[in-house]
Amino acid sequence: MWERVFTALAADRDKAYMMIDSAIVRAHPHATKGKGGAQNQALGRSRGGLATKIHTLADSQGRLLRFIITSGQLHDATQASALLEGQTAGALIADKAYDCDCFELPRDLWRRFLSDFIG
Repeated sequence: MWERVFTALAADRDKAYMMIDSAIVRAHPHATKGKGGAQNQALGRSRGGLATKIHTLADSQGRLLRFIITSGQLHDATQASALLEGQTAGALIADKAYDCDCFELPRDLWRRFLSDFIG
């Protein structure tokens, strides 16, 4: 149900530009304990200990369009293709983490935008 609500809200967005970024959420020390399960808990070891990373895509008003939750040690650019899939906008604002040759982001992904700014 929540996925349908979120999709409906994201459909009515400002297409001037989009912003892509990620944030680290540190896990509580007790996060390693407790009942395990088949589900991926999106916890991974990074320099600061156990963490989760939230990759986000927002419109020009700062309204969240998409998000992906991964383990904390993943690079920001690994989720760019999934976040931008099927999206169009006048421009894309991203930080320098997305300007890397190490992941060979598809160039057609960036060509869908009239301009891109990495700064």
